[in-house]
Formats: sequence, C-alpha cells, structure tokens
Amino acid sequence: MRLGVYVLLPPQHGQTLLANAQMGWLRGPDAMAGGWHTLPDVVTAQTEANRGVLVMAVFENPDPERPGHIAIVRPGPIAASVLAQSGPMVTQAGGHNALAVPLAQGFGNHPGAWVVGGGGAVRFFAHDVAWGQVPTDR
Repeated sequence: MRLGVYVLLPPQHGQTLLANAQMGWLRGPDAMAGGWHTLPDVVTAQTEANRGVLVMAVFENPDPERPGHIAIVRPGPIAASVLAQSGPMVTQAGGHNALAVPLAQGFGNHPGAWVVGGGGAVRFFAHDVAWGQVPTDR
C-alpha cells in the first residue's frame, strides 16, 4: 500500500493458500491492468530490481492443497555465477522471516521451486514504483 502497488490480499482472498492465489492473480488481466508484468528469467529479475523496480519471486505449489511462496527480490550486486546457482537475494516473511536470503534457501521448503541454473517453477513479476512519491513517514 505504501508503494501504491496492489497485489491480491485479504479480504479479496483469505490467508490460507494466499501465495497460490496471488500467482493466479498476477498472471491475469487485473494484474496486467494494474501495472504488473511477467519477467522472462532470473537475470532480468535481478536487473529490474537493481533499476528500482519492485520484483516479486512467486511459486505456486502444484499441489492445490499445499502453500506456495512469495518473496521480494532485493537490489544489489550479485555475480552471474551466484545468481545461476542460488538465485537473487530476497526478502521474505512466513515460516522463516529473512531480510536477505538467497532465493534457493528461502524457497527451500518448496521442492521444484528453484533449480540451479535458473530453472524451476519460480516466476518473476515486476511493477514500476514512483519512489519520489512514496511516503517516508511511518
């Protein structure tokens, strides 16, 4: 809300299996109309985060009864070899909260989410942010 960016959240969907529902929403026309777009790969995701774009890494669990996961890609310098091995650094909340953790570790409880080399079921979505218009007060 502080960034002026909407993503599906309660009360439009309950907390249960929310990440799975958010992935479905991000792929849909409402998300696109709201400024979200899909990024093709992890390199583009890191590049966009470094440019100041809000980038989310999203995993929809293929088992509809089990939770997925979402994290925010952190901007910062990262070697291509590290990016290919363990993905970008992400910020996440949930069963394991982390200010900065490699995506491979943050999504480690979700088999198939990250595969070395940038494969796996994690998808990246981006939304421009007007940083000059973001309130700085709490």
